[in-house]
Amino acid sequence: KGDLFEELDKNINVISLETKNALSSVIKLSKLIRKVKPHIAFSTLRYINFINILSCYLSFTRVKIIIRETNHHSEIKKNRGLFDYIIDYSYHLANKVIALSNGVKEDIILRTKINPRKISVIYNPVDLEAINLKKKETLTNEDINFEKDILKLVNVGHLEEQKGQEILIKAISKINNFPFKLYIVGEGNSRDYLSKLILELGLSKKVFLLGYKKNPYKFIFNSDIFVLSSLWEGFGHVIVEAMACGTPVIASNCKSGPSEIIHHNYDGILITPGSINELKSKLIELMNDKSKRNELSKNALEKARKFDREKIIKFYEQVFN
Repeated sequence: KGDLFEELDKNINVISLETKNALSSVIKLSKLIRKVKPHIAFSTLRYINFINILSCYLSFTRVKIIIRETNHHSEIKKNRGLFDYIIDYSYHLANKVIALSNGVKEDIILRTKINPRKISVIYNPVDLEAINLKKKETLTNEDINFEKDILKLVNVGHLEEQKGQEILIKAISKINNFPFKLYIVGEGNSRDYLSKLILELGLSKKVFLLGYKKNPYKFIFNSDIFVLSSLWEGFGHVIVEAMACGTPVIASNCKSGPSEIIHHNYDGILITPGSINELKSKLIELMNDKSKRNELSKNALEKARKFDREKIIKFYEQVFN
């Protein structure tokens, strides 16, 4: 289920285990594995990885287990409990582990103590062809009235503590005497808090929470600067998407991913995570320098090609084969 389910290729067979939660699906999944006899059981979320591993071993088959981790879990959860250690130990039972970035790989090794040679780093793919089509879709008044005579800043991400929109809003509250607007695309648990913060700082005419948008690319493409203010990431996939739109990027150099994507001051700008003053300073610098924005844009478009899906697919094929 979900907003993107309809985009799934119709040739992919989807089987619902019809269970209330992941843990209660273990027995049904192990029986399904015994019945289907797949060559590979692949999963891509930390808790689901544990369910996958447990189900495969209870199936008593020779299925190969490949798991993928997408976030920096030491940053997400500082105080780990017994179940966290059990999940970490279970990773030793997988045949292969895919990490979304080198930073995520280092975190997996630190937490689980598994052999580094078992881990492959494969970055998120971007569908450059699809983005090029979607970014050119017309913005309607129903979307938002993008004024042409002011600079437009955009942030895309879940409205959660991790994404650091609070830091971004506080940073732009310190920028005066400059015509700009900030558009935040995304939905999440922090919406009410951020809405109140916008009102408290007197930014209701400068900052707009647009909610979830099925096509965020047209908003990024029509903006002058993309800002990622995250406190931590697994990779920072939206950075590459912004690059593919040709929009200059300012991103926090958080754990982990942004520094593996951005060559600082060449195809993007990296700042200290959580630094309101540094973010304000770099925003002002880039807002005042159109030639710098154009240079970053050109180099970013070139960098995005590194993450094209056709290149990334080959890495997955190597692991699966």
